[in-house]
Amino acid sequence: MITPPFHRKLKAVLIPKAIRPWVLIMAMITGTWLFACGPHFPNWLLSEGDQAFLQSPWLHFKSEIRALLSAKRSPYKALPARKDRPTQTLEMALTDLSHALESVVYTQEDRQVILRQYKERREVIRRYRQTLEQWESMNQPWFPNPNPIPELEPIQPVEGLPEEFADYLEGAIAYHQSQFPEALEAWQRLLKLPASQRHFRSTWALYMLGRMQVDTAPIEATKYFQELRRGVQEGFSDSLGLAAASLGWEARAAFNLKQYNQAITLYLEQCAAGQDEASAHQSIERVIRTALNDPETDLLPLAKDQASRSVVTLFLSYRMAEAQKPLQKTGIDPFERWLKALERSGFNSDPLVEPLALGAYRRGLFELCSEYLRLAPTESLNRAWLASKCAFREGDLERAYKELQFAARLFPSHESVISEQPSPSESDTHSVLWMPYQRVQGELALLTLHRGDYVEAMEILLKAGYWMDGAYIAEQVLSSSELRAFIDREYTIDRQPYDLDQNVQWARALTMGEPWPNKTLEGQLRYLLARRLTREGSLEEALNDYPNALKPSHLERWAGIRSGRDPSLSVAQRAQALWAAARLTRYQGMELMGTELAPDWGVHGGNFQDGVSIEDRQQHLGSHRLKPTTEETARALKSQPTPNQRWHYRYVASDLAWEAIALMPDEDPSTAEALCEAGSWLKVKDPQSADRFYKALVTRCSKTALGQAAAELRWFPPSSTIASGTDL
Repeated sequence: MITPPFHRKLKAVLIPKAIRPWVLIMAMITGTWLFACGPHFPNWLLSEGDQAFLQSPWLHFKSEIRALLSAKRSPYKALPARKDRPTQTLEMALTDLSHALESVVYTQEDRQVILRQYKERREVIRRYRQTLEQWESMNQPWFPNPNPIPELEPIQPVEGLPEEFADYLEGAIAYHQSQFPEALEAWQRLLKLPASQRHFRSTWALYMLGRMQVDTAPIEATKYFQELRRGVQEGFSDSLGLAAASLGWEARAAFNLKQYNQAITLYLEQCAAGQDEASAHQSIERVIRTALNDPETDLLPLAKDQASRSVVTLFLSYRMAEAQKPLQKTGIDPFERWLKALERSGFNSDPLVEPLALGAYRRGLFELCSEYLRLAPTESLNRAWLASKCAFREGDLERAYKELQFAARLFPSHESVISEQPSPSESDTHSVLWMPYQRVQGELALLTLHRGDYVEAMEILLKAGYWMDGAYIAEQVLSSSELRAFIDREYTIDRQPYDLDQNVQWARALTMGEPWPNKTLEGQLRYLLARRLTREGSLEEALNDYPNALKPSHLERWAGIRSGRDPSLSVAQRAQALWAAARLTRYQGMELMGTELAPDWGVHGGNFQDGVSIEDRQQHLGSHRLKPTTEETARALKSQPTPNQRWHYRYVASDLAWEAIALMPDEDPSTAEALCEAGSWLKVKDPQSADRFYKALVTRCSKTALGQAAAELRWFPPSSTIASGTDL
């Protein structure tokens, strides 16, 4: 039998042997990022506008569920179903009779005769029950069974059978022949026997008397079920586990009497006893649906009882989560009625309202979400996290900030993702789950940045693993002196040599999951600072912050610029030095001075333009409350490189090349080659900027082969005609 989703989830909470977090009903709170073609871009926050903050959270329920839903216990144990029910009943009936005959003076031959005859009678009943079950399985409303309903063949009494077995067998035969008054009379006669003479069949008779009247006389049926369990506690035999089975039937009687709280309590104990768990789960759902959908039902008794309150709340949470369409007014009514019942119940707080509040939030019922949050524990990180989002929606950013600060303090950094995900397929191998505490920290950083606490916001983002967002603040919002002061304070002031982790360097745009260690973060920040200082012209100051592998190139470029502008050197020496610096800038510019984010996008190796930028933050259509402030915008614009173009270092290289070529002789093949190479750096990307090199080529080197070819083509000749690596 396939158990419906709600029933599987309910089982996880209520069964002592399988107490799993019921929060798995909230599969909706997980987030797996699927990537299309191109780079596997992760989820960065700062370019996503308000939605980055308003995304519904993961909730942290493990400890709350375990603490709140302690295992329901029962003194009764169900009989495990080892065979089909009729066969198992027959075997237990024979076992009970065998024990009963041992306590009475019978000869061995008499015992064997009685057992054989009794088995024959019970075998007839077993075959009849199996045949009836088969007939019923083929008798459907849309396709009635054309065969006649089976009938029980006549059964003769067993001579010498102990009286309690004889009375019960008489009642069973009458029951299966639909002679219910006769069955009732036989079983009631059994119960009038002295207790010592009905040890084995009292429970069976009481059970059947209750079942016969559960729908027609539920009050009488309840009395029989309760008497059955008292008898078991007093020592009567319960070979079929009928005490456990009676719990579910008494729950049905309570349901018929609209005693919904009692019904749920009994079904829960039925689960704890291990009796027909799937059926109990379905029955609990039926009770809850009926109670919630009946406007005349007073829900207060359910709200006051802890077990019922928990189950109803969890059921509503799942119902909210599984809704495929927006809930209409009639669909919201049960949630509002339950809210009023909880408010009237007078209980202090209950963490189980948190998934219900989350469900309301997910369905866009923000007012209902806020109402439920008022009933959640004050010292709850789940409440605080969700309350911060509600406050943000209301425009109260200060309250949102304080609530999120509170949630961040409560969230243990070591806690892993609670939601369970299947293994990623080949199409989403880069999909990764953020740990919930990282998301809390990231959202806190959004509000911290908006408040103008730039250094603190950057620090939060970096420590939470959001490199792209932290790099935006480090590179575009902070001044270079502010960034240097942060590195000095947080890491080291003596600038020890270091090497970059190439695995991190290649995949830093993909950073999701565990944050980097401090040593890795320090290296990445120092490298970002070195490139920024180089762009600002502070070449000497930048040296100590470059990784070891790039220091020689930086020194070579720096020396070339310095020598090229040294008037004490010859013109040829200066031209050679500047040309070398220009080529280093062009071919190693990304590594030496490229921006981590816009416009060069070093984080993607310069291959893609996507991520956090001031332009995206200003223009995001979904950003209303978290748009960059005037101060943030001014800082970001001031930090932009010159020119603010993609691969800006090519323009820097072109300017250095122009300065070098100005020192080279006219009508010289090496000068023509330099003009062609330097022009090629921009001729495709920005022909207008490359045009000065073309004009110089056809005017200053008109007699050279390259100059003549350029004049004929009216543009630069093909690169195959240019010597590789112009050596002046």
